Amino acid sequence: MTPTHQGWTEADVSMSSLVGSTLQAELSVATRHWYRWRKFKEGERMQIGFYFDQSRCIGCYACVAACHSWHQLDQETPDLIEIISQEQGEFPNVSLSNLFLTCFHCAEPTCIPACPDGLLVKRAEDGIVVITDPEQCTSCELCLKACPYDAPKISSGGKINIVKCDLCVDRLNQNRAPACVATCPTEALDVGTMDGLVAKYGNLRELEGFTDYRETKPQIIFRAMSFKK
Repeated sequence: MTPTHQGWTEADVSMSSLVGSTLQAELSVATRHWYRWRKFKEGERMQIGFYFDQSRCIGCYACVAACHSWHQLDQETPDLIEIISQEQGEFPNVSLSNLFLTCFHCAEPTCIPACPDGLLVKRAEDGIVVITDPEQCTSCELCLKACPYDAPKISSGGKINIVKCDLCVDRLNQNRAPACVATCPTEALDVGTMDGLVAKYGNLRELEGFTDYRETKPQIIFRAMSFKK
């Protein structure tokens, strides 16, 4: 059964298209980057982000498999989601928890200025970081090195050289949850506006083992597992 999430509104999944192809062709890479960044920065804009409930995650990798399948990635392409297992405590009081890692569509993404070709942009309408033309990627890996979460993935097969989580914008456009959220059997994941997620789940931004990069401001909130002492 596909889990559902209460509290979704049209505003949570409202999307609009990127700047038209004609305008993109007329603008230089530098000008286009400046235009998009300024548009997002000015005024209050909706920001889509993740919620991860560590206490519910059982490490089944359903989210990883669903993401890989939905994006039709080949075997040479790394998974866009990583589940990291973490041990806590000492015998006999040992606990195991999992950490969900992907692109967190940071408020201050370091991958965008790292790309020499301006292929990464933060959408003004929802804050989702997307790749505009993956076939133009030269696989320089500068974006990967700049990202504290190793979110961009370099593919060695096919025409597309770079891939990353885009929050399944095609599914969001159809008022459907991202593949990872829809597939999770324990409802450990959710996606929505950050304001909506905070109102629903609280505002925990730190988790044991999670790399805290305050300068990038990853758009994710957590519910932590309680460990035995």
